[in-house]
Amino acid sequence: LKNLAVKVAHMFGRKIDPHKPIIGEKIFYCETGLHLQGLKKDTSTYEPYPPEMVGARRKLQYGSKIGRKEVYNCLRGMKVNPANFNLDEMVQFIWRRAKLIGRPLKRKELQFILSSISNR
Repeated sequence: LKNLAVKVAHMFGRKIDPHKPIIGEKIFYCETGLHLQGLKKDTSTYEPYPPEMVGARRKLQYGSKIGRKEVYNCLRGMKVNPANFNLDEMVQFIWRRAKLIGRPLKRKELQFILSSISNR
């Protein structure tokens, strides 16, 4: 369906809104802390069907809406003890970094920042 919609839109010189249900490029992008937690526990919390069903993919982003819980989980995933750090300061740093670059961070960027902070 998505490929057909893209072809038809192109034929008529129209663009598809990136947040358009089913066919939008960004319908499975997620940045908010609460949504990230819900998706990690059970994708059906926020997604009625898997992104692959409509030729899309899930993209988790980390920016001005990231919370302490996600920073905590990320550090644990990196085998770093979160108890050794001030999570509030880390969250504030990530918020500022995302604002500075004008977009949310990708997972690898978040991990790089956290590893840089944790190696000080």
